[in-house]
Amino acid sequence: SPDNTALLDTPVLRLSVQTRNGASTFSRAGEVIDYQYVVTNTGTSPLAGPADVTDSPRQVACPEINTVGNGDIHLDLNETITCTSSYNTTVFDVSTGSVTSLATANVGGVASNQSGVTLTRAQPVSAMTLTKTANSQTYGQVGQTITYNYTITNTGTTPLGPAQFVITDNKLAAPLNCGLPDTTIAPNQSLTCSAPYVITQADMSAANVTNSATASGAGQTSAAATTSITNL
Repeated sequence: SPDNTALLDTPVLRLSVQTRNGASTFSRAGEVIDYQYVVTNTGTSPLAGPADVTDSPRQVACPEINTVGNGDIHLDLNETITCTSSYNTTVFDVSTGSVTSLATANVGGVASNQSGVTLTRAQPVSAMTLTKTANSQTYGQVGQTITYNYTITNTGTTPLGPAQFVITDNKLAAPLNCGLPDTTIAPNQSLTCSAPYVITQADMSAANVTNSATASGAGQTSAAATTSITNL
């Protein structure tokens, strides 16, 4: 009968690839994707280090074998080592709509299965928010000037603009142009502006002055932001 000893003693190296934070999408060029490569010896023979993972064009770094398991120089049965890499998405990735990795591992001259993960480009989301503050928070006489400060923030995943952003405030006589006519607000960035408001005789007869404002521009309109100041 054939000798099956060699078959039973053949080591098997398994590779699993995943993104470090579980991400399955990306939004723009220059976004960093972190990968983890989990390499496991599921065979019966120990495999001498080092561990090596190939996933071009990513540069994969693997720790020394003696940092895992029982601390020897071999990847033993059911011992696992985790390698890592980082990848910056490109304009080409954005245009094609996906990023695919396809990796193999090698330990002790034994090659693993191929494993990889594909991330797809998320549809761009356009959104803006408006926050508003008043300086000061109180008033006490006719003619007092209150300064309203406005902050428009791009909370979406795609740039807003170039456009003229406009503040519409029910306490201002006319819409306020915020920034230059060709302003672009990048994702997570903000645009600030301010306008004066002069306390009137009618305001002095009220307990407070409350106003509501919205920001618009680049095809977007924010939710209303309100501010209230108190009559001393």
